[in-house]
Amino acid sequence: APWGGRLALGFVVLAFVAYSLRTDLRGGRGRPWRADVPATGGLVGLTSGLLQGWLGTGGPPIVAYLTNLGLDRGTFVVAFSATALLSDIFRSIAYAYSGYWTGGVLGLYLVSLPVAVGGFLVGMLLRRVLPAGVLFRRVILGLLGVNGAALVIRGLQGWVAQP
Repeated sequence: APWGGRLALGFVVLAFVAYSLRTDLRGGRGRPWRADVPATGGLVGLTSGLLQGWLGTGGPPIVAYLTNLGLDRGTFVVAFSATALLSDIFRSIAYAYSGYWTGGVLGLYLVSLPVAVGGFLVGMLLRRVLPAGVLFRRVILGLLGVNGAALVIRGLQGWVAQP
């Protein structure tokens, strides 16, 4: 059931964030797996695609992987943006093929577009203001933690709502 997947993914994301922050606070870098091994990237991509298709949330494994690589801020942003763009293209095609792009959905999309653009602009401003390095990494881990908590909450809501 999707609620179980969201719950499990949320706990995995929260565990990754806790491990990474704990390691950072002790002066090291959080590296729960060997991100520099080429097969790791493929496995993360496969996992992300499966989660995107099943739960509609394939971003957390990509963010965890890119964070674990220890990329500088610019490279991280470009790498994540490229994977998100590719995912969005495939998802939009699959949704169109499945008939999900209805008038109501397009209306909701258009209503949310100004908010999304505003969020993007605030994010661009934050990227200019926040110093690169450890603080940027901790902000990314914090946002990933919020995403993990939201997944846990949605999973619990689905579990409670079961017949």
